[in-house]
Amino acid sequence: LLLFLIFLVVQILLFFIHHIIKNAVAAIKLSPDLYLLKPGENYHKYKSRLLLQNSTDVELSDIVHSLGSMNVLWELFNDSDYVSVAPHSAALNVFALESRQNYVFNIIFNRTMVHSLPVLMNIVSNLLLGSLNVTENIQIWSNPLIQDLPDTIFRLEIYFEAVLLGIIITGMPPYFAMDNAENHKIKAYTQLKIAGLYPSAYWTGQAVVDLPLFFFILILMIGSLFAFHYGVYFYVGKFLAVIFCLIGYVPSVVLFTYVVSFTFRKVQNTKEFWSFIFSVTALLCTVVTEVSFFLDHYLVTTILHYVFSIFIPIYPLIGCLICFIKVSWKGKSQSGGYHDPWDRLLVAVLAPYLQCVVWLLLLRCFELKNGGRTVREDPFFRKCSTKAKPWKFPDVPHEENEDEDVRAERLRVKEILSSPRSEEMPAILVSSLHKEFDERKEFLLGRKIKKVATKHVSLCVKKGEILGLLGPNGAGKSTLINMLVGEIEPTSGQV
Repeated sequence: LLLFLIFLVVQILLFFIHHIIKNAVAAIKLSPDLYLLKPGENYHKYKSRLLLQNSTDVELSDIVHSLGSMNVLWELFNDSDYVSVAPHSAALNVFALESRQNYVFNIIFNRTMVHSLPVLMNIVSNLLLGSLNVTENIQIWSNPLIQDLPDTIFRLEIYFEAVLLGIIITGMPPYFAMDNAENHKIKAYTQLKIAGLYPSAYWTGQAVVDLPLFFFILILMIGSLFAFHYGVYFYVGKFLAVIFCLIGYVPSVVLFTYVVSFTFRKVQNTKEFWSFIFSVTALLCTVVTEVSFFLDHYLVTTILHYVFSIFIPIYPLIGCLICFIKVSWKGKSQSGGYHDPWDRLLVAVLAPYLQCVVWLLLLRCFELKNGGRTVREDPFFRKCSTKAKPWKFPDVPHEENEDEDVRAERLRVKEILSSPRSEEMPAILVSSLHKEFDERKEFLLGRKIKKVATKHVSLCVKKGEILGLLGPNGAGKSTLINMLVGEIEPTSGQV
């Protein structure tokens, strides 16, 4: 949830920055009040009255009336030396035609005022309209010459957000799909198996929760990406490709996370460790691929994209999203043609489906190897060979100082094994259970030192019976229990 909120905040910030930049290069309305004072307005450093020079032999009442309707403060001027009344923004010299039906205007403008000429032209245009009894006004704007800047910024913005989305997404699965490592640490998984839970049911239950959760988060993040950039790069084909990629990507990454949860179980912060590894891997793959793209090495880019999509399960969605962004980038030529990013979409969409099969097989393999034994045989997580593993029964050495209770329990087990039908079989039967650990190696000789954890323990527990295990620290009580529940494989003996 925190990673999603971070991505959402980044999108909102970039959205506002984009609009600020867009408004900074927006068209400017060239109205008269840009340089000319309005009636009743005080003197301003960059504004002045409009100098009006009458070179006709009649009054300019109609022009004065039109200037008043445009809210332009004017000043009558009858001299030809405009410098003597400086500084002024603009002046109009009005002449009359011989027909006296219209006027001719000479425009005098201050070139230090960037838009003074078009402003004066607009005033003259509206004066001519007024003489024709037209009530509407002409309005003009100045459009900057860098009109492609907002589109370029938009491309970089959505490109950055797509890369950021991919990196954040890859760091999410370890936080909710690595409960297996935590369950092993607190022995919760062992207790579930003791209670009769199949490993296949355990992993299915995990997936039933993790897959919809991850899919829901991805829909929210990708939906927000399209929502903030709707209408520019949104095509039906691209949308369908995203859906198909998501459907395969979600189970692929979740199953891959299940597989890697069997490694580094002794790491204290397993989720944070793998989240960091996933995000850094996604970042490196993206940087390497995109650097080769912007250096115009299209063949190298395609090869890297194929390799990462097939062998790096967290990459396909990032590669897919980046290809979508590049769909409209048709300007880069390749051997006289054009580089088409749609060519690389197929592998990004299909690779997760193939990876799902591989991760399922690896999950089964790791569960059989590292998951420990189960009370009942699992229909899915079971070995193909039905040949039972032979138990080792070495000769039990005679102990002179053996405790009476221990001796009695061993003889009891021996009697039950010799005549199993003489009485009811116990619920738990342990015979000569022995466990040795390789404690350390000698520095010079390099030989392994054997440490005995449990020494030929025999016991039986009938249904409804309570048996206590007594012994000092290091006697092997925990090791014995771990062998009973299948967490540790015994060196010899039978359970």
